[in-house]
Amino acid sequence: MLFFNKIIIFFLCFSQLSLTKQLSPKEEVQQLFNWSINQYLEKGFPYDTLKPISCEPPSQEKIDQSDVYSNNPSLLIDSITTYITMKDDFNFIKIAALIKESFSIQKGTRVQLFEFNIRVLGSFISSHLHAINLRDKKNIFTEYDDWFLNKALEVGNELIQGFKSPAGLPFSRIEFGNGVNHLIMDEPELMSENNPVALACPFLEFTLLSILTGDDKFRIVSEYSLNVVIKELRSAETGLLSFSYDPIKKNALELFSGVGANVDSVMEYMLKGAILFNNDHYLDLFDELFNAVTIYLDMKWFYKVASTNAETFALPWIDSLAAYLPGTLVLDGKIETAELKNLFYIKLWGNYRAIPERWNVDQTFTETDIALEWYPLRPEMIESCYFLYQATKDPFYLHIGEEILKDLKNRYTCECGLCGVQDIRTGELQDEMETFVLGETLKYLYLLFDYADQDRYNIDNIVFTTEAHPVYLNNKMLENYYENRFFNDSFFANNPRY
Repeated sequence: MLFFNKIIIFFLCFSQLSLTKQLSPKEEVQQLFNWSINQYLEKGFPYDTLKPISCEPPSQEKIDQSDVYSNNPSLLIDSITTYITMKDDFNFIKIAALIKESFSIQKGTRVQLFEFNIRVLGSFISSHLHAINLRDKKNIFTEYDDWFLNKALEVGNELIQGFKSPAGLPFSRIEFGNGVNHLIMDEPELMSENNPVALACPFLEFTLLSILTGDDKFRIVSEYSLNVVIKELRSAETGLLSFSYDPIKKNALELFSGVGANVDSVMEYMLKGAILFNNDHYLDLFDELFNAVTIYLDMKWFYKVASTNAETFALPWIDSLAAYLPGTLVLDGKIETAELKNLFYIKLWGNYRAIPERWNVDQTFTETDIALEWYPLRPEMIESCYFLYQATKDPFYLHIGEEILKDLKNRYTCECGLCGVQDIRTGELQDEMETFVLGETLKYLYLLFDYADQDRYNIDNIVFTTEAHPVYLNNKMLENYYENRFFNDSFFANNPRY
């Protein structure tokens, strides 16, 4: 721990910004990020995160019950790539050293497969790409020994155990060292349901892992699951995806669809997969999915939640996760549609200074309009504002960003970090700081204000994962993959479905 303490002291000294200097919005975001990281390093490290009101790490009971935490410095892992976007290589290298010294896969730990995939595997892949860029092109971080990639492979080998199901679709959770067998016996109801995002979307990080390591089982297995979701699980009447499915029987468990929670990242990853892998097939799948959404869910200002079988009955709410879609539509060139849909969420923020987890669309800003009242400082609307500003250069989005930054500083900054909101009607705060607050929310807010310097890699296919980890591929990586890839896993390679 002596090594950790020295690093922590250094960070506390290094990140202090002059109180007399007039900071730009970009610098204010960076200051808020550095302050939050320092609070965690001083009071929470090496635990998963830090409670921002009580200034304590989560209890062991909380960690044991969580399927996101893993007895690792999860907050650092999810937010290290924010240093990449801030061009802070010095602190990136220091945090990389902390993660290397403290991360381990502990047998018996149970995690949610998709969340661990996007938060940890995605971060390790992104961090590896940046580390080799520093080492091989800038001649700094010369001591980097591919540790992030090695750990990504270790994580991938654990996560792929969740795909050992009769239908080839992943279970929702795994147990490190034991795969899914114990979980199936202990929690059969939990393991008999999964959502289309978790079933389809590991393919992006898994395919990257295959390309970087040559081990093709990750791409082959996850792509098979993706194709099952797209070709077999969508409604025959509408082409829409249901909110949840049985990963063994492949039947829909909820006959409703939308663009938010449970289905959000599917369209996002089809489009980003097309860009990242230069794959027209994924673009065609995106077009198919978005066409169904346009026909059956479009309500001009927003996308409704509706029955998957083309009946008129619809649930009366939208959720905050759906605020990602305008940003994705920008990537597809649908700027006017993106601007229109994003205004809906900007209005919600203007009214509540937050976005409720669910909002009843048939009400008029009364107390009964809030179906789910919390807001854990999600990033999706800020993400869309960032992409819209990049496309339009409309200063309106910078103004929105400044308002959000003001609220983050004045409303949601607590004693030891940034607090989520337990009830936006009363202003009650949560003693929780989700890892995505530093890994996504502040990252996209910084990028919004960093409009003068967007070409960090000068690479056409760089994308942000759904957890906002920047990833890319180059010709050398692809050539090495095609020349050296292999598929010899004893379980998957002998299965005729692959």
